[in-house]
Amino acid sequence: MPGPAERRPETDATTPPSARSDVDDTAAAGASSAGAAPGFGPPLHAGEVGSLGPYRIVKELGKGGMGAVYAALDTRLDRRLALKVMLPQFAADPASRERFVREARAAAKIHHDNVVTVFEADVRDGVPYIAMPFLDGYPLDVFLKTKGNPTVPQVLKLAAETAAGLAAAHRHGLVHR
Repeated sequence: MPGPAERRPETDATTPPSARSDVDDTAAAGASSAGAAPGFGPPLHAGEVGSLGPYRIVKELGKGGMGAVYAALDTRLDRRLALKVMLPQFAADPASRERFVREARAAAKIHHDNVVTVFEADVRDGVPYIAMPFLDGYPLDVFLKTKGNPTVPQVLKLAAETAAGLAAAHRHGLVHR
């Protein structure tokens, strides 16, 4: 399984580290899904997807039922990060937008090695987003294809890390959906 330095961008506060491939049961990086792209501004550099405030959107990492995750660059601090955004059809609903930001605020209260750090959560130009660390690595399906089934010790380590992250969330009264 990917080690701490090999993990993909964190996309959900309590998703196990080596199972994180994207938002809401997302397929592997670059996967496509029905629904329009978020309302990003024009790209600032050739080959990029677009911009959102101070963020240069470099590429899509994956897309799920309600959102997408992008590799981005925070131009204020010159750092790579993962930007989780809601798709337009869901962002148009005020209740969905508020729930998205509320969940990010709740996740931001948890400080644990197995729970994603939330740098920022907001709505900019009608696009709700969560800015999180970009962690190098690859999704579980790629690991399985390239390295085969994990060993029993790897599975036990993953289960322990997942349980520890969930326990940290539960201590804050949060329940993972």
